[in-house]
Amino acid sequence: MERIKILRIGNLPTSLNPGQGEAAHQLFKSRFFNTIMFSPSDPCNAYDKEINLYGNNLFYIPFPNKIFPKNITFFKRIFLSSHRLKNIFYASINILKNKVVYSQKIIHIHHIFFAIPAIILKFLGKKIVITIHGSDIHKINNSNLLRSILKLFDLVLVVSLYQKKILAKFLNQNKIKYIGNAVDCSFYKNEINYDKRENIIINIGSLRWQKNQKLLLEVFNEIYKIFPSWKLIILGEGEERKNMEKYISSNNLNEIVLLKGSVDKKQVNYWLNKSKIFIMCSLTEGFPKALLEASACGCASISTNVGDCPDFLQNIGLVSHNNNKKDLYLNIFKLINDQDLAKYFSKKAINKVKKYSWESYIKIHKELYLSLLNKKN
Repeated sequence: MERIKILRIGNLPTSLNPGQGEAAHQLFKSRFFNTIMFSPSDPCNAYDKEINLYGNNLFYIPFPNKIFPKNITFFKRIFLSSHRLKNIFYASINILKNKVVYSQKIIHIHHIFFAIPAIILKFLGKKIVITIHGSDIHKINNSNLLRSILKLFDLVLVVSLYQKKILAKFLNQNKIKYIGNAVDCSFYKNEINYDKRENIIINIGSLRWQKNQKLLLEVFNEIYKIFPSWKLIILGEGEERKNMEKYISSNNLNEIVLLKGSVDKKQVNYWLNKSKIFIMCSLTEGFPKALLEASACGCASISTNVGDCPDFLQNIGLVSHNNNKKDLYLNIFKLINDQDLAKYFSKKAINKVKKYSWESYIKIHKELYLSLLNKKN
């Protein structure tokens, strides 16, 4: 069967940010698709083997995209927005200047910032698809312009039912498809018996205000006073590092709270298997991959009630109210104090996560692409 010709635009995992773009990466290397990919993530030849194996092409497009601070003045927002628009324009021009994009049948972008080339190619008869990841749903929901842009797409893929519910308020429901998220259970797996693990709480995520690690530090500072044998490990990097380091130092937590920075997936698997409890305290999420990875490795998990996290953790973990210090404290205390409950959640999570495979994820995309190509305008 002839491979489907896809133009894909989105981030790929890198050594500095290994947690981003895994969905786009899995689709890029799939044997089902003939893929031309443009990525703002400089791959540094990391994907040469995959390109040679599957015959796909990868192009780097510089696209600086600074995250807006949580508290930002009106004039600074205008300045940063103007700068971002300029970067979007130049990235779009760089993509459209490459002749290879015009031979692909489906254009699939993984961020609405790359909508310009997709829409232009739509007018040339291409089918256009977008996947909404993580907190992007809130940018779209709060912008009439982004809502209007989204209506031009042939398919809008969402990773959580929460996202689908929001989009259904202004978008044709036939265009919205839920695809969930996935994890490689052959790589992320339970390798250490729960009883033999160290007393470690682990958090994985970029160090930025949306991930709300500041709340976790404050809660752990109280937990440590009662359970001094426990440590907190945080994997990830970002602009909040200095603030977090300042808090850790001022509260004399340097020996028991460790900021490990960005690590590769081998190290992620290693630390998840050493840890007993995984905590995700984000202010906003869709259906985070880190939660699936932690579950596959057998951690007992706690999440805030954002996105699809509460549904996934039903009967296999604990859910805290968003940005609620007391609630998070009580849930951590409960899991540390009741190791039988933690072990029960660990077993249940390992079994549940098995159905979230990349094979199923890719198969869904193949079926959706074929449906689009066979659909009469």
